[in-house]
Amino acid sequence: MTISLNENLKTRRKQLAILAAVIIGGAAAVGGVMWYGQYQQKQKQPAPVATPNLTGVVTATFNEQVNDAALTQQQAKTSALEQNLATLAQQFAQNKLTTEQKLAEKDAEIQRLNDQLTKAPGSNQTTGQQTPPVGQNGTPLPGPVAGGQARPPEYTVK
Repeated sequence: MTISLNENLKTRRKQLAILAAVIIGGAAAVGGVMWYGQYQQKQKQPAPVATPNLTGVVTATFNEQVNDAALTQQQAKTSALEQNLATLAQQFAQNKLTTEQKLAEKDAEIQRLNDQLTKAPGSNQTTGQQTPPVGQNGTPLPGPVAGGQARPPEYTVK
């Protein structure tokens, strides 16, 4: 019986050694795969860009130059806007003057035509009642419609 006990013990040790080797080998394989995955991730990421050393670049004279450039640029924009505003104001005044002149001309023409109508020889205007013209069968034809006032008083040019 001693032989079988010794034989069992050897087999058990052999099995434990194989199990330990499989576990160690599996752990090494998993560790290797994880390390390789992290290595590939690091390869895909870009290298960090070194920040430039600006010590000594930004000085008081640099700030003054930037301020002067910004002020000059703003003054140029303001000048251009003022010039555009002056041009628009001049165009507006000219358009207003032209419109007023055209209205005055139209009013004068209307007045002239009204005067011409009232002073025309053979004018059909009489102080009495007018009779409408009669058609062939003796029925009266429609007469002229009164035109009313030429322009409402609130729209007169002053």
